[in-house]
Amino acid sequence: ICIMFLPSFAQAENASSVKEESEKFIEALSNIPEWIKPPAYRYEARGKVDPFVPFINKVVERLAEKKRKKGALSPLERVDVTQLKVIGILWEPENSNQARAMVELPDGKGFILEKGMVVGRNEGKVVKITPDTVIVEEESMNIFGEVEKKEVVLKLHPKKGEE
Repeated sequence: ICIMFLPSFAQAENASSVKEESEKFIEALSNIPEWIKPPAYRYEARGKVDPFVPFINKVVERLAEKKRKKGALSPLERVDVTQLKVIGILWEPENSNQARAMVELPDGKGFILEKGMVVGRNEGKVVKITPDTVIVEEESMNIFGEVEKKEVVLKLHPKKGEE
């Protein structure tokens, strides 16, 4: 019978010491100087960006919708602009607006480019053909989700290391 009461007596003594220690802790917390206590903080979501919403989603949707409206892609639109290799340029100094360039795809097929043609995966436009370069302007998205225009220069005879 004594053995049965011993554990319950120990629990009662332990519970009272825990209660005393917690009271001491609460009292010590109330004695903390005011300059140590952190200021009350309340988060205001009004006027702030929701961190769980993708910030470039709308721009991506617009670009995808623009591409969806188009029909079948030509072979020139299936490769990246930088993969095109300029192998020849037809140039007349008197009539530079009629300049043409011959490009080669990675698979070896050749195509003639004229000013205004659409090439590349990002729907780049040939804006200028000079005696030694083809300049393509394409839209791309930067890390902030903004659409920016970028010029890609394809050279007729690139120097070593520029390809």
